[in-house]
Amino acid sequence: MNLNSRWYMKFKISFSFFVFILVMSCNFLFAKLPPTKYKIRTVFIDPGHGGSDPGSLGAYSHEADVALNISLKFGSLIQQNYPDVKVVYARTTDQFVDLYERAVMANKCNADLFICIHCNSAGKNHAAYGSETYTMGLYRSDDNLAVAKRENSVILLEDDYKTKYQGFDPNDPASYIMLSMVQNANIDQSVNLAGKIQQYLGTAGRFDRGVKQAGFVVLVYTKMPSILVETGFITNPSEERYLNSEDGSQNIAQSIFNGFADYKKEMESAKAPQKENKSVLQNKMDSLQTINNSEFYKVQFYTSFEPLGVGDNRLQTVKGFTIAQDAKGRYIYFSPKYFTKIEAVAAQAKLKLNGFNDALLLHFKDGGKVED
Repeated sequence: MNLNSRWYMKFKISFSFFVFILVMSCNFLFAKLPPTKYKIRTVFIDPGHGGSDPGSLGAYSHEADVALNISLKFGSLIQQNYPDVKVVYARTTDQFVDLYERAVMANKCNADLFICIHCNSAGKNHAAYGSETYTMGLYRSDDNLAVAKRENSVILLEDDYKTKYQGFDPNDPASYIMLSMVQNANIDQSVNLAGKIQQYLGTAGRFDRGVKQAGFVVLVYTKMPSILVETGFITNPSEERYLNSEDGSQNIAQSIFNGFADYKKEMESAKAPQKENKSVLQNKMDSLQTINNSEFYKVQFYTSFEPLGVGDNRLQTVKGFTIAQDAKGRYIYFSPKYFTKIEAVAAQAKLKLNGFNDALLLHFKDGGKVED
């Protein structure tokens, strides 16, 4: 072995040893790092209505103005007490924003919470009063459905709403059943936050109408825990005065903030949020009578000669999909089986929202495809 060869071998051994020490040191250092704790970094506040959509009308005020005033006060309390938390608003002036766009804005800024603020209405019933907070879910009473219909009716002012909302009809109860199936991943956290806010609203002297569920378009497209607070009835003369007063609006904003603060403290405690159990809504859907196992639905959501990349973000939202190849060699992606059409339609809508615009609903029975 010549001198150069010996030198090369020494260098190779030394370098290998150096790399080994470096890797081991890094492993040791990173192993000692404490796990990253869950933190609420961004809160998205959505003042309901605005611009060409004034919302519910009181004797002398508009819901859009009251909601904006309370929202700005609530956001200011967050910024004063938690300067490290970013507050993003759907609007800060009297402007019209599509319901769909509000959810898109929240998703784009990676918000940890979506809090929508509204005023309630009871039409000619001027005696109705109190505060209630909604999460996304299946409505359990005609009153809940009426609130959702009223708040969702704003989509009728939007351009091409039938295409944008996949045929959702704000006046059709059947649409709400399908809508409630689209998102339930954050239901437990949403209910937790809603309950805390309702508790403080009650402590502040508001009549507590409770935590409720209904199908709100503005909540269904969000990817984080989301709630909608109906602060009070603008159609009740005394409540309208309270909602428009400085003390009243500040008290409501403070109550919402106190509920948020308790939620934040709980979620940022030593244990980060655990994976949630199956939601109440999903358990309800599981208990529905299903059709015979020989009949089911699937959603065909992607077809191409090129398979989707493993890192395709759209696939992160699809669980249990299968892939097949047809005679032409095309890759065809399918959702899992669904034994009710409601579930299948909801899955199709969700896939379209996640970028699979050509998602196709398929119906199978006795081993063959059914042409509906």
